[in-house]
Amino acid sequence: MSAQRLYRRLGRLAGRCQSASLVLVLGGLTGAAVAQIVVRNVLGIGLLWTEPLMRVLVLWGGLLGAQVAARDGQHVRLEVAARFCPARGRRWLAGAAALIACGVCGLLAGIGARFVRDEYLHGGPALLGLASWQVQLIFPLAFAGMAVHYLAHGLRSWRG
Repeated sequence: MSAQRLYRRLGRLAGRCQSASLVLVLGGLTGAAVAQIVVRNVLGIGLLWTEPLMRVLVLWGGLLGAQVAARDGQHVRLEVAARFCPARGRRWLAGAAALIACGVCGLLAGIGARFVRDEYLHGGPALLGLASWQVQLIFPLAFAGMAVHYLAHGLRSWRG
C-alpha cells in the first residue's frame, strides 16, 4: 500500500472517529437534559450531576464541532480579498489563510496542554469521579486536530 493511500485511509478513519465522538457527545447532552426534565417533572426532584455534566458536554460538543467544521472546510472565513484575486491568487491566499489558522490552532493546542498540565498538578475533582484535567483534555486535543486539518487544507490549496 502506498503512503498516500495509507494517509487517506487514516484520514477517513480519523474523520469517522471525530464524527462518532460528536454524535455521542450530543446524544449524551440530549439524554442528560431529557432525564433532568423527566425526573424533575415526574418525581419533583433534580439530579445534581446533570447540570455540571451538561456544561462539560457543551464544551466538548463545541470544540468537537469546530474540529469537524475545520475538517470539512465549513469554518468561518473572510473572503473579501479572495473576490478580487484571480483564481491562482485565490488558491495561494486560501493556502496562506489555512496555514495561519494552523499556526494559531497549534499555539492554542500548546497553551491547552500547559493548562491541562497545571490542572493535573493543582486541580481537583470535576464530576462523576473525573479529575478536572481529564475534563479539560478537549482543549489540546481539539486544537491539535484543527491544526492538522488546516495544515492539510493549506498544503492542498498550494498543490492545486
